[in-house]
Amino acid sequence: MGEIAQDQLLTDEAAETALETYEKWETKEAKVKEIIFETISPVTYYQISNEHTAASMWNKLKTMCEHKGAMAAADIHK
Repeated sequence: MGEIAQDQLLTDEAAETALETYEKWETKEAKVKEIIFETISPVTYYQISNEHTAASMWNKLKTMCEHKGAMAAADIHK
């Protein structure tokens, strides 16, 4: 690995701001995940538990629900 140029380093203030921003995001992320987990079944939890972010969990849930909706609609039209 190469050396990092001095002008590419963060100042202490910028690093502190970045850390604070990350910590706020991490707190919000944990809250959203908790809400998702509290409102789904254990089976659904198992299906999305390998997702790493709340956004990816939500997207997987949406996909699962859309798939179920399409299957239900197909059953209705039979």
